[in-house]
Amino acid sequence: MKLKRIFRRHRGKLHTASDAFNYVAMGLLSALLGFVWQTANINRQAVRTQERIVEEPVLRDPPRVIQRPRTGFPLPPRKPTLPEPQPEPSQTAQELVAPIRTGVVTSPYGYRCRRVFCRYHYGIDIGANEGEKVYAAHSGTAEVGHHPEYGYFIRIKSARVTTVYAHFRAAPADEHGRPIQDGARVNQNTVIGEVGKSGNADGYHLHFEVLIAGEYVDPATQVAALARMPAYTRPVIRTRLN
Repeated sequence: MKLKRIFRRHRGKLHTASDAFNYVAMGLLSALLGFVWQTANINRQAVRTQERIVEEPVLRDPPRVIQRPRTGFPLPPRKPTLPEPQPEPSQTAQELVAPIRTGVVTSPYGYRCRRVFCRYHYGIDIGANEGEKVYAAHSGTAEVGHHPEYGYFIRIKSARVTTVYAHFRAAPADEHGRPIQDGARVNQNTVIGEVGKSGNADGYHLHFEVLIAGEYVDPATQVAALARMPAYTRPVIRTRLN
């Protein structure tokens, strides 16, 4: 095609065979130079691409993403921290007795859900009448106080066993109404307070916790009377359709 255009352009100027040969040689030379130029451009672009690939860092060991296994329930939240009294070296562990003589278990130990929220219940709730006497499950050193969650509470600590009693009607007191002082010695089966609903409580009940060697355990597994205590069942509301 290029030779045809050259002959058309210089048709009147081609007089001899040498002129025709020169024009053909010039056309081939220009075509060869164009091919060499295109090949050089392709090679130059290939070299630039290789240099850019070499300059980019290569991650030999990509970081691993550690995913936490999903469970059916959320992890237990942290307990509200209360000051820990120092145990006496002469104290020994002993068998626990029930803190309430009669009552109904309204909320057991473990996970409990209300509406759409679930959280871990570290103790057991025993429903009783207002003013019902609460007894010490074991002997130990008393720690009394008031907490926004527990209300009026008392904690009794021995060498291995710690028990917590919460939601008292008033400050912990003995059977004669005398307040129990912080750090006083409390004997097993003595009155330490009355059932109430102070703090974060919906109704009159006793919140009872048991710790063995600093670890929370189910009170029903440590006190035989609590295991035999009846559990509260919510009434089923039936709607009659006309």
